[in-house]
Amino acid sequence: MKTLLLSMAMVAAFTAQAANVDVKITNATDGIYFTPLIVAAHSPDAYLFRTGEAASADLEAMAEGGEGFNAARDDIDRLRIHPGVLSADEGLEDSALKYRHRFLNPGAKVTIKRVW
Repeated sequence: MKTLLLSMAMVAAFTAQAANVDVKITNATDGIYFTPLIVAAHSPDAYLFRTGEAASADLEAMAEGGEGFNAARDDIDRLRIHPGVLSADEGLEDSALKYRHRFLNPGAKVTIKRVW
């Protein structure tokens, strides 16, 4: 059985909190290779698919052909890119940060370890 270990360290600089998340993905098939994995952080109400429902045409194309990044996207209206740390200069009154701290964005480190 092939196992792929994915270790993620998420760091939120402006709240001084960190979390380590270990994800173990096991290939239960008989030696069939994985297609590219999707690793994402999202709100609880966002779904790529729902159990028992038919897959969208784009999800089916991604699963069958491995074309995950070329699928048509209907989620662009929910995509948000944060320009930097919220500071007192942007209206967060209780923040000790200033505009000069704008490059202290939350960061993530994804390390892929193949164990087989």
